[in-house]
Amino acid sequence: MFELRSHPDIRIARRATTIAALARIISERFVQPGLRLTLDIQAKRLEHLVGQRMADFSKADIPMEGDDEDTGEDAN
Repeated sequence: MFELRSHPDIRIARRATTIAALARIISERFVQPGLRLTLDIQAKRLEHLVGQRMADFSKADIPMEGDDEDTGEDAN
């Protein structure tokens, strides 16, 4: 279980889920500033995780928009 949860993509997804839950609570209730601070910290942690994950790839590995890859969008 630890190996599965420690994968960078899983950590990013779990952090994003936490942020979504915090944002939902904040939008539905009157909350103390501490909960907003928690949301800010979680967002910064997510940004850091994504930055680390992107560093795992070189720019050559990431297709740029306009390349001949299928993006799933219709070409109308």
